[in-house]
Amino acid sequence: MHMNTSSFTQDVFVTKLYSLAGPHVNLADRLMVLLQVSRHEVVEKLNGDNSFSMEEMRVIKQGFNNSALGVIDLA
Repeated sequence: MHMNTSSFTQDVFVTKLYSLAGPHVNLADRLMVLLQVSRHEVVEKLNGDNSFSMEEMRVIKQGFNNSALGVIDLA
């Protein structure tokens, strides 16, 4: 079985986002502000229908200011 590395990376990234945001934060709303995109676009990315670009992941990592998002090398 061949695993799509990009898909796996996105899954890990989104899982980390949810754990960092916690239960009292609306993650979609927070990402809408950080990325300056529509709710629909954010929800599609969180659901895995579309992927976050490397630039979007960099912006999110900076916005959360948390090294736990270092699961992805954004060099």
